[in-house]
Amino acid sequence: MANDESQADSTSVTPTISDDGQVVAFTSSASNLVPGDVNLSTDVFVRDIAAGTTISVTSVPLGQYSATADPNISGNGRYVAFVSDGDNIVPNDTNNSSDVFVFDRDTGTTTRVSVASDGTEGNAGGFDAHLSSNGRYVSFSSWSDNLAPNDANGPYGADVFVRDNVTGQTSRVSESSSGMSGNADSHESDISRDGHVVAFSSDATNLVSGDENGFADIYYKLLP
Repeated sequence: MANDESQADSTSVTPTISDDGQVVAFTSSASNLVPGDVNLSTDVFVRDIAAGTTISVTSVPLGQYSATADPNISGNGRYVAFVSDGDNIVPNDTNNSSDVFVFDRDTGTTTRVSVASDGTEGNAGGFDAHLSSNGRYVSFSSWSDNLAPNDANGPYGADVFVRDNVTGQTSRVSESSSGMSGNADSHESDISRDGHVVAFSSDATNLVSGDENGFADIYYKLLP
């Protein structure tokens, strides 16, 4: 609902809630939740239950299309990760692909996190973001092959990565103990509250020895 508690004039989906239950992020195609929402597309919103306020994380000016969805809120309610195919969320977005972003409610700033450690943007789409409780770490999937070294499955072979928002390091999670990238898609990650364990699904057969069942499996990886 809007600040005046009027109901949304279109569909709202994909809610995600903070640990204390006071902050909810969600996707909506409604145009009346905040003033000036004229982009005619889906946006990510945040509702502060205690304050009774709704803000848009992602709406952009008229004529600037930007479809945005799949929010995930940190446990402390400060950060919201989301996916957008817009090239107008942050400067210098030129990859013509979906990217993963993190919005800081305290500062009002948005940062693209589906990038390499040196800041190079991904050469293919990013998706499926999840935040640790304090928002420092975000796990996500990407088809890019330039976010980490030795990505041998090429563009459009999905891998799971973790971005440290403090150090700026991006690390591939879906790899073997020797650092070899998966030979098939890895995706659907989730990250622990402390940010040190990531679980994910993979169709790859070379992440561990003896994987001969011919089906997708669930993996977990301990991070430093």
